[in-house]
Amino acid sequence: MPPGFTKSYAARLDGLCRSVKVVGVDQRTVKFASGGYELPGTLTLPVTDGEYSAVGAIIVHGNGPGPRDGTSSQNLGFAYPEPVHTYENLALTLAHAGLAVLRYDKRSCFHETVPACKNSVFDYPGDPAAIVLDDFVADARAAARYVSERPEVRDQGIVAVGHSEGGVLATALVQAEGPVGSAVLLGGPPLPFEDTAAGQLESYADYLQGLGDAYQSEVDELHAKAARWRNELDQIRQGTYPKDSWEGASVSYVRSTLSWYDTIEERFTALDRPVLVLSGLADFNVGPSHLEHYETLAAQHYQHNVSVHALPGVTHAFCVAPDVSGWGPFEPDL
Repeated sequence: MPPGFTKSYAARLDGLCRSVKVVGVDQRTVKFASGGYELPGTLTLPVTDGEYSAVGAIIVHGNGPGPRDGTSSQNLGFAYPEPVHTYENLALTLAHAGLAVLRYDKRSCFHETVPACKNSVFDYPGDPAAIVLDDFVADARAAARYVSERPEVRDQGIVAVGHSEGGVLATALVQAEGPVGSAVLLGGPPLPFEDTAAGQLESYADYLQGLGDAYQSEVDELHAKAARWRNELDQIRQGTYPKDSWEGASVSYVRSTLSWYDTIEERFTALDRPVLVLSGLADFNVGPSHLEHYETLAAQHYQHNVSVHALPGVTHAFCVAPDVSGWGPFEPDL
């Protein structure tokens, strides 16, 4: 009998517990409802050589109107030779490990602006400009409920896998009453929004500064942009910002973002369920200092349920950093 099993547990299984082998994956196009709107997605299921109920998982998007595959062609400091499909790759990898994974098009993803997205802005039942971060949390909760009710998924906690800003939202999902029982934070920031947004520019400027005088103009531009962002975000907090949008987002959306990021520490340190925090050491968007902050929080609050790990050579898209030996220093994306 394997370690940790009891005779009563073995008896309840009637001696039928055995290992199964994942022999492939099955990808199904699905839809689920959230707030009167249907979100299309892909459910990736493990195919096994025996009867098996999979652990369910959802992928929670990072910032921006992203499609279900989480496709990116660049991150701060990197331009990829080919687009990286972060969420598709993650779903396939997890399905091969035995999980049933739902990834879906974000509520704000319309094919008029992002061709890979399935829904049209003209079919949206409300005002797209009124979408705020709370809507994405509601969508993720609806996604978790949908997965938990699938017949292929076992009756136990869903795993919320939050990437980047999705990590901010995943802490709320696992904290609330509902089907989510654990969280994985992939390059998720634990700091206030201005320290995350402007801080990434400042950190990258410091990196370029260390490369020598050749990058001084880029360094100056990055610091100037970071200072402008901090000033504008402070104006939004104070209600004195003179415009209706900031960096392409409505002011109401930015206010909701500031509010959510302000409570990350409080939500994170209140968690008593399993949480895995992963971050790439080649991530300039949400750098290693964020990972260190999570580590400090978990130690200060004796969170033995939290595991924090750094991944050498991994970027914000959770792929291995391109070989830059022939490129010279990383070029800033300004």
